[in-house]
Amino acid sequence: MYRLTSLTSALLEKKGGNRAAQKELETVLNEFQAANKIFFIKERKQSCYHVTVR
Repeated sequence: MYRLTSLTSALLEKKGGNRAAQKELETVLNEFQAANKIFFIKERKQSCYHVTVR
């Protein structure tokens, strides 16, 4: 959980976003999705993720 929290903090710290942190966040989300723990959708035009916990 710490990994996800620190990534979220990194994304919020920098105005305009941080591509490296976004990619790392997507990696973590993909791992949780592969384990059937969550389902997520990323918005195309903005850095917004919709996450559903299973």
